[in-house]
Amino acid sequence: MQKIFNIKCKKIGIITATIILVAVIVVLIIFATTSNKKDYRTVLTVDSVPIAYGEFMIVLNEQKASVISYFYGKYHINDNVDFWGEDTVIGGESPIETLRECTKESIVRIKYEQMLMKQYKTVDDISFRNFESLLKKENRDRQNKIQNNIPVYGPTKYTKQDYYNYLHSVRISDLRAAIYKESGLDNIEYKFTNELLDKKVSDNIHNLKIVLKDLYYEITP
Repeated sequence: MQKIFNIKCKKIGIITATIILVAVIVVLIIFATTSNKKDYRTVLTVDSVPIAYGEFMIVLNEQKASVISYFYGKYHINDNVDFWGEDTVIGGESPIETLRECTKESIVRIKYEQMLMKQYKTVDDISFRNFESLLKKENRDRQNKIQNNIPVYGPTKYTKQDYYNYLHSVRISDLRAAIYKESGLDNIEYKFTNELLDKKVSDNIHNLKIVLKDLYYEITP
């Protein structure tokens, strides 16, 4: 009788463990799906070109250090302050609002530069989905090279942050060359500096129509 009881207990334990495992997997799948959907939601638009949450967060994370440095340097705040709180105001300034604004200014320029890349036909797709696809392919190619003992230059695996910066830098070089070619100037230095690009950006960026979506006001680090 005791033996039968033990067997039943074991079966119940196995069934319970299986149910828990399935439940955990389902939760993880739902979480991953929800997270991915949020990554592609529009935070703001630049002349109707959408900027996705995932892309905005990449730029936001780069801006955090400078915003923190600004507030600590100017106001000498204590470490126990709820720094990114919605209601936190230091010296009349809100750290979270400052972070959002700095991120917005930075990403609007980046997106406009990407729009110029499409205009000059140096890039076909400037969407965040395409960026993620390129990142996955790049990391997959690097892993394949490592497995086949082929030299890999740079990181063995790119983070989103690093690849975003790297890819934009490479694309800016191509854009500079295209703008220089269009200019018809003889001075070769313009091909390798941002002078012509900066002028084009400064002449037009203030005319862009920026529309903030509800998600913009919900963003926190």
